[in-house]
Amino acid sequence: MKVQEGSAQLQQTTETFKSINEAMQQVANHVVRMMQNVQGMAEEGQEFNASIQEITAITKEASAGVQGTEQLATLSTELDALVKQYKL
Repeated sequence: MKVQEGSAQLQQTTETFKSINEAMQQVANHVVRMMQNVQGMAEEGQEFNASIQEITAITKEASAGVQGTEQLATLSTELDALVKQYKL
């Protein structure tokens, strides 16, 4: 009887270890997928950051253009005033 009990216990232990092994494989697969997702998020974050930097550069260029236009308008007004002073 004890041999049969030992054999049954060994069979149950084997099944338990198989279940643990399968669960560990599933956890490992989930960890790999999570790492891939995090890596994808990091890559998308870099692309997002690059887009923001590009928008910032374009905004600075546009701002410089506006300032240049304002300076030209001021110079034009000053030139008109000078021309009016010397009109005959």
